Amino acid sequence: RFPNFTSPLFIGAEVIFQGGGGDSNLGIPDSWVLQAGPALMFQLGPNFRLDLSGGVRVPIDDPANEGTGGYGRIEFVAVLPRFF
Repeated sequence: RFPNFTSPLFIGAEVIFQGGGGDSNLGIPDSWVLQAGPALMFQLGPNFRLDLSGGVRVPIDDPANEGTGGYGRIEFVAVLPRFF
């Protein structure tokens, strides 16, 4: 948490390694990518959170020759009341 333990702002980092998805029957090769960058989380209330992150996207095994790029992500989490 930043700047203190009671702050609604969390600062961190994320590293994502993902890929696969190839299909030899269709001639689609596997594709692997590494993503890394800063992450921010805002706890806007007891039941609502907003996450922001972005950074660099580096292909590890890139049959399409896309090259290095960037990514961004916006996500929210809302805890709904229990109905049952």
